[in-house]
Order: sequence, then C-alpha cells, then structure tokens
Amino acid sequence: MEEEDIVAARNKYLRYIQKNRESSNPRPEVYLDETWINQNQCVERCWTVNDGSAGRQGFIPGALLMFRSKNGAKGDYNDSMDHERFKAWFKEQLLQNIQGGC
Repeated sequence: MEEEDIVAARNKYLRYIQKNRESSNPRPEVYLDETWINQNQCVERCWTVNDGSAGRQGFIPGALLMFRSKNGAKGDYNDSMDHERFKAWFKEQLLQNIQGGC
C-alpha cells in the first residue's frame, strides 16, 4: 500500500503530463533511464524497441554516457555510477543537447 503523499504526487504528475499532451503546443518530454551490457549478454536478451528508437523522437544525440564499470560489492555498474558522475552527465551532456522547452 502506498503512502497518500506518493499517490497524490503521482496523480499531480499524470495530470500535468496529460495537460501538456493535450495543449495546442505541447512541450517535448525527456525521460531518463539506464541500461547495461555485460560480456555474456547477446542481442536476444537486450532491451530494444521494434523500430530502433526509444520513443517518438528516439535517443538524444550527444547524451549517451558509456563507461566500463568496476565490478564492486554490488556486482554491477552501481558501484561506478554515483551522484557526481550523474550530475556531470546531466549538466554537460543532457542539458547541452535537449531542445529548448523540454
């Protein structure tokens, strides 16, 4: 069962997104996500979209962050991706490459 404030925040967000999409001049939406590849994966196991894009306009050119991660205590990339790396990527790659009004 979710806390009431979480439910209220999700509803507020969904109403905002719906209002934007229904407007005569909707602002572009940008979603963040991550993925990883390990040496034993093959194409059949990778996450893809049938048309090769991630959304209507696809991936943001110049915003890809790719690095070789350390195999730390968690056993995945989470030991290498920290808040400092994320902030640097956000400021230097994402914000520099998204169109205005997003």
